[in-house]
Amino acid sequence: MSTPPISKRKLWFNRILNILFATAVLLVLSLLVLVLAIRVKPAYYRVILTKEQEASARPVLEQKSRDAIEKFNEPVTKAGEAIPKSPRPKKEAPPTGPVDLESVPQRQHWQTELTEDEINGYLAVEIPKNFPQLFAGGIRDPRISLKNDKLEIACQIEQGMVSGVLDLLLDIQFPQPNRCEILFQRAYVGLVPFSRETVRDTFAEGLRGGGRKLESTKVQGYPALVIDFGNDLKSQENSLFLREIRVVNGSLSISGAVR
Repeated sequence: MSTPPISKRKLWFNRILNILFATAVLLVLSLLVLVLAIRVKPAYYRVILTKEQEASARPVLEQKSRDAIEKFNEPVTKAGEAIPKSPRPKKEAPPTGPVDLESVPQRQHWQTELTEDEINGYLAVEIPKNFPQLFAGGIRDPRISLKNDKLEIACQIEQGMVSGVLDLLLDIQFPQPNRCEILFQRAYVGLVPFSRETVRDTFAEGLRGGGRKLESTKVQGYPALVIDFGNDLKSQENSLFLREIRVVNGSLSISGAVR
């Protein structure tokens, strides 16, 4: 005996409702999982959430920032003071193009190491003052981790519908003095992959100006931001050259020369 037409219509209607209901449940669950995944923060990322906490932590951050600046300036200044003083021609043409530090006469090398806390203090205190345009791109509260000899940086990001903690893995290389290549090897918001090109371009926009030449490119297959300081960096009356930045035993080692 065949099923009446009305019963068939009810059967198909119920099936369609079940499919729509199951699809809606899956969409809601997927959205919930995505929201929870975006909210995941790296274990090393610590930010001040209340005004009371910020007020109590501020002196510590400021002291760590001063320590970082002093530990950078001290070896650079001593290297400059060690350069033999000799009269220079009144009209000395500034050097152009890449510099081979090993062939430069009267050069003095310098090196320093900064701890994670010192750098994070500097990021918390100096970056908002010196690079306010960086925050116009929706990035704020940067903090770094130097664990396992890797340079990781996390920050709050708000771009369009994306709001969470951006987690980056960076590699910094100097193919020649004062030419810095920042390779964006990983970018996640929570547990969700994020466009490394977007992050690179946001940082590039925030760092423009101040005599720096910026180039967005690819290095070793990674999106990269190239910063060329040229021969414009100065330490007192000497030219300052950055040659290497790397993570060593949980500290950031920075080295270069003055002449």
